[in-house]
Amino acid sequence: MYFLFTAKPGSCPVVTGSSPSCGSDVSLDYIPCGGSDKQSDWTCPGEQKCCLDQTGCHHICRHPPNNCFVPAEIVFALDASESSSTTAFADMKGFVMDVVRSSSTSENNQHYGILKYSSIASPETRGFRNFRSESELKEILDKMDKTNDPVKRVDLALRTAKREFFSPKGGMRFGHPRYLIFLTSSPITAGHEDVGSASADLKELDVNIVAVATDSGVEPAFLQSLATEPRFVFKADSSAGLKGLVGDVTGQLCHEKPGKCPPVLNDDPAACASIPSPSADLIPCGPSAGKVGLSEKATDWDCPGEARCCRDPQNGCHSVCVPPPLECKKHKDILFMVETTEQLGEEGFEKIKTFTKQIIDAFAISSTETQVAFMTFHQRARVNVRFNSLKGDLLDKKNLFEKIDNIKYSPGRFSTTYRALQSARTAVFTKSSGSRENTNKTVVIFSTGRFENPLEASQEAYELRGEHVDVFAVPIGKNPDVGTIRDVVSLPTEKNIFMMTSAAALKPQLRALVSTICRGALKQYQVRIDHPPQLPPFR
Repeated sequence: MYFLFTAKPGSCPVVTGSSPSCGSDVSLDYIPCGGSDKQSDWTCPGEQKCCLDQTGCHHICRHPPNNCFVPAEIVFALDASESSSTTAFADMKGFVMDVVRSSSTSENNQHYGILKYSSIASPETRGFRNFRSESELKEILDKMDKTNDPVKRVDLALRTAKREFFSPKGGMRFGHPRYLIFLTSSPITAGHEDVGSASADLKELDVNIVAVATDSGVEPAFLQSLATEPRFVFKADSSAGLKGLVGDVTGQLCHEKPGKCPPVLNDDPAACASIPSPSADLIPCGPSAGKVGLSEKATDWDCPGEARCCRDPQNGCHSVCVPPPLECKKHKDILFMVETTEQLGEEGFEKIKTFTKQIIDAFAISSTETQVAFMTFHQRARVNVRFNSLKGDLLDKKNLFEKIDNIKYSPGRFSTTYRALQSARTAVFTKSSGSRENTNKTVVIFSTGRFENPLEASQEAYELRGEHVDVFAVPIGKNPDVGTIRDVVSLPTEKNIFMMTSAAALKPQLRALVSTICRGALKQYQVRIDHPPQLPPFR
């Protein structure tokens, strides 16, 4: 009897180390396997392949690197206390770089942050806004030193991560996966704030806490209390075993892409005989790329960005990379307010216009469904498109996009956001401009996030929200006035601010922003008391 062995998909990780004299034993943290051949791959569990270890000495079962190109915010918290030896601390830093190398580090993909903790928690990078490349992160890690501090304040590290990274101040993007990877050794210092209480704010923001034990002495109960869920608990018998956890950890970071595959329009299996290969303009994946026996989630990572591996929507004959449909069926009156100062520039303005059209494309446009208005502002505000600028059969996406395309860049030295907000309330969300009663009203502000008159902007936004208008902000640049932005947007503020480092970073926020607009914000109601109660005199 003969067996035909096909190779498991993926390639082995690059061997980064070398040893002049290889020992005879394989670490207990790894599963040994036969050699670099197809048959040996199948002695390894799941999707692991039989590969050389980092020293190049032994064949062990390892996860192939992920093609993880979905935006995410990831912070590493390293135990720098006395309980971590110098060798263990170096192994932690190596683990961080192995995880970083397994994914795509760029302005539009993964953003990383690093902090270390002992009796204090110290951020080693300044939030997410100052993007760190792989080489920059390595340089920061190389300069990091451990302490001889016997105290280990996990609670302070959790609160510091929330304040310095997972916040508007830290440049957190909304709508993407968020992870806090906690590397900790034994013993755990007792007598401080409960881990559950300290991590509550993080979990409220959907930050997944990944607990990684660097030695066998860390109590399982502590790891379970720290991690968001059991699948985010990882244990190494020693710090040297952290390398063996890289594939498992990154597998959870790239767990699932957002959205669903589109339906197949003409699902006719008989017709597939005449369609031997996918269209040349589509990227084959999964079975159509020779990868069989894998789950849909696994083959999704063959596709760039948020695209998923789906049946061809036109005929269903082949597996191809397809962006999941983006659609909101709710009816809205949406105003886009776009700053046109010199800081954003004409190129940035054109990118914003393109992005607004991509948002609009997710809505059905008509006088009975969603309507759109457009305003530009610097020192002055100008309404470029009103809700009723197009009427009847003329109100469709084609004509609306043409009007947006025709809006010219008019640069200004500074912006008066309060005037734009005032114009939104008095000149756009009005019956004469086509705004409708009993329809959800939304403002999306694209700006540098800087305010010439912060108090006036906050007051005008308050008046606008008082008329049940949802206000969302997209600050673009490195120095936004986060405090005033929080005063301007609707509640909950941290879910309604979409930080961007530049206009080139808009596209990855599309799905998150459309979902947020579609869901809406908490409404602000103003209550007037004509006869306030008489209070007793102060004594």
